Amino acid sequence: MPSRRTNYLPLCLLRLLSTGSHSCTVAMRRLRHALLSALRSLLHRTQHIRGLCAALIQRLRSEKRPIGHTSSALAYAAEIEQLFGTIFEHDALLELARGLRRQYLEALGDNPACMLPSYNHVLPTGEEEGMYVALDVGGSTFRVAVVELHGRGHVGGGSNGSEFKALKTYKIDDSVKQLAGEKFFEWLAERIEETLKGVQGLKIRENAQNDRVNMGLSWSFPIEHTSLRSGRIQAMGKGFRAMEGLLGADLADVLQGACDRRVCVHSLPQCAIYADIDELKGLRLNLTATVNDAAATLLCGAYITPHTHYGLVLGTGVNVAVHLPVSLLAPKLASRAAPPPLTDHSHVIVNSEISMFGASLLPLTRFDEALDVAHPMPGFQPLELMVSGRYLGEIVRLIILEGVTSAGLLGGEVPRALEVPYGLDTRVVAGWAGEGTEAGGVLEGMAREDAEALRRIAAAVARRASALVAAAIFALRGVRDGGEGADALPGAEAKAEAEANGRLEKAVGGTVVACAGSVIEHYPGFMAGCQGVLDRMAGLEGERGREVGRVELCVAGESSLLGAAVGAAVAAGGGG
Repeated sequence: MPSRRTNYLPLCLLRLLSTGSHSCTVAMRRLRHALLSALRSLLHRTQHIRGLCAALIQRLRSEKRPIGHTSSALAYAAEIEQLFGTIFEHDALLELARGLRRQYLEALGDNPACMLPSYNHVLPTGEEEGMYVALDVGGSTFRVAVVELHGRGHVGGGSNGSEFKALKTYKIDDSVKQLAGEKFFEWLAERIEETLKGVQGLKIRENAQNDRVNMGLSWSFPIEHTSLRSGRIQAMGKGFRAMEGLLGADLADVLQGACDRRVCVHSLPQCAIYADIDELKGLRLNLTATVNDAAATLLCGAYITPHTHYGLVLGTGVNVAVHLPVSLLAPKLASRAAPPPLTDHSHVIVNSEISMFGASLLPLTRFDEALDVAHPMPGFQPLELMVSGRYLGEIVRLIILEGVTSAGLLGGEVPRALEVPYGLDTRVVAGWAGEGTEAGGVLEGMAREDAEALRRIAAAVARRASALVAAAIFALRGVRDGGEGADALPGAEAKAEAEANGRLEKAVGGTVVACAGSVIEHYPGFMAGCQGVLDRMAGLEGERGREVGRVELCVAGESSLLGAAVGAAVAAGGGG
């Protein structure tokens, strides 16, 4: 394009020649006329070229960026990788773990919302045996199982020392959610009966209370625990009406009553789960244990694998249950009036509500801040917003939206599905984690550069999430075994018990975290990444002169049901 200097020269000459003297000769007039004509032609062409250039620029600006924008899309992906990789720089992981450990210790003292002691204080020995009914009530399904425990190491008849004699899953649709109060629990009792009536050879345990079969419940809703067996019903959310008229009622009593009222009308005299038909008694079940999903995962893992002290659930949300010395929770336990006093025991399973930790510590990006601001409860669950299945897809969606406008990602056009908040499911993002640039189905047919950019963006978000989960677990391990910062533990007794846990861990080679949930189990590479970070952090501690045992992640299959059955077995054996 001609410069202003180029345009200025013909204009000056034109002005000079246009103001000639009357004394000019005819020859000079002719020369001037010729020069004027040439200059006018040059000026016209210059202005025409400038107009063409301006039109071309305007057209380029109005058009979408072409698909083949290799450098921009991949450069943007590299920027995201760097942004989400700051947690791996220098001692960032250990610093985060130290900060989280301080927050855990503070919460153990007086925080009423997290670090909540349960009434489960004894972990299974792995020698528990017998037949149990296990229930798992979730937000969209109700599962009923008859589980036979054979004991850890049993060969044959099922794996992991257990065997499912029956297992049925029932959908909790909107019509079920609309069942108010006891009607919902009567629906549960009916489904229990439907499952149990087909079980052959179900025997009554001789030492069971009133010759009933012991039953454990995994309850995926808020509950204020009052005993190993039960707790007070709280608001359930998710469209449920089951708590109507029952808020504060004893959950176990309500469910037990529904089972007791369930009259046997089937001609099944051989099925010992029913009372004599002539007497028309209800289902002969005894609800002995109620646990949340994280505690169920811990109980399941401890039954299968020795030295399991943690239960991690990482799916839609995130939580960890941990077996801690009771001395760490002295203030909270002292405020309890419900018997039996937990101070009679050395340890107790604690519901950490770990999703609530990390404020002012976590490495936030502009995308995390945007997600939190738009959340109905900003700042409520800092860790969960960065690691759970509910939010990983949304973080990636926000990154893509920025990339479309700033780097021409996806040809500069936002797909309709991504215009809607939470329109990108984490399961779709997980599909991008496969090998190659066109992995995951959704990326097929897309420009190779775009597919590669999306794969790298998704991997960066998941890699950071796995590191944050690892740091959170490592910090919790530091509370349980004394670790660095043991001087901050509340009292000499707590410090001594924690240090004893640490010595035992080193003696047996480490500790185990039982894992369950869609993200930790099924997101490609997530669990391996988390394990790698845990190993790295243990190595860094060793380099600083503090040898620690390995923290090993292990999947706990069917954790909710098996954990409920194990919980019932532990309670039946006097563990509650």
